[in-house]
Amino acid sequence: MDSDSQESKPSRRKVLQRQNQEVKALKEQWKKALASCNKKGSKKELDKEYQSKMEALQLSHKMELMKLSGEGNLENEEDSVEQSSENNRNIDDSNTNKLSLVEKLQTMDEVPSLYSNATFQVTKSEKRKKKRQKELEQKYMKSLEECALNNDRKGEIELEVINKKLKENNLKIFNISADGNCLFGSIKHQLEIKKKGLYSIKELRCIAVDYIESNRKTMEPFVLASVENTDITFEEYCDNIRNTNEWGGEVELVALSNSLEVPITVIRALNHRNESYGEQFYEEYEDDEENSVKENTLYIVYHIHLFANGPHYNSTI
Repeated sequence: MDSDSQESKPSRRKVLQRQNQEVKALKEQWKKALASCNKKGSKKELDKEYQSKMEALQLSHKMELMKLSGEGNLENEEDSVEQSSENNRNIDDSNTNKLSLVEKLQTMDEVPSLYSNATFQVTKSEKRKKKRQKELEQKYMKSLEECALNNDRKGEIELEVINKKLKENNLKIFNISADGNCLFGSIKHQLEIKKKGLYSIKELRCIAVDYIESNRKTMEPFVLASVENTDITFEEYCDNIRNTNEWGGEVELVALSNSLEVPITVIRALNHRNESYGEQFYEEYEDDEENSVKENTLYIVYHIHLFANGPHYNSTI
């Protein structure tokens, strides 16, 4: 593989971060839907629906990681279908050769059977596993179809809600490049227009990491939670944030707000409420009419569905 294709391939850590965000978003949507449902029977159906969505999402994530690592089958995975029993192994290999689930899912028109034309007896356990595998495949295909149909509309709805929130505060979106520096670029722009200092992207990254490292006891649990299911260490995380275009998130927002002693509000859409950081700094401006809280708060926007490759931060004006 040449260097250009290697650079364009997303890192495993970025994929896992995005997948974790998608799972958290679905859980939050699930929780809110249950909270707004009053009937017991309806709650049961709703719970069943979201459980199905979660299983489909997790299977989708598993497939994505397998493609990323170059694996071709689901051997040793919990839900994979076992091969035929030992006494059936004399069947022609050309008939019993098992296709990988990844290969099957790449053919969008139809999900083929797990085995070719082989005819042999299978145990009840194998039948159950085969049935379960088929159900998971169907859920995954349905999830793909729903994403294809609804993803564009989700982006439109999200943008409509964000613009409505911004209009209520006499604000508009200021676009920031989606280059991995969007969070730091948004904060940089806000600091400039609020006349709170001129910083480079690199300086803001270093400020955030310096705070994280200086407050390791407090920050490390949140750092490790943001990279769960990876082998990234605290030290590697800090090095990536400081020296690469690694995405920033809530950990860095906390660090920047506390380091720069400035409140930050993140405007979000759909079922997500706005997030505020550094609220302890509000007191400084509450009784000052000419130097109000709003004038001293950094307002940035968080998009989930704006780009296909993951969440994005924009600034405001």
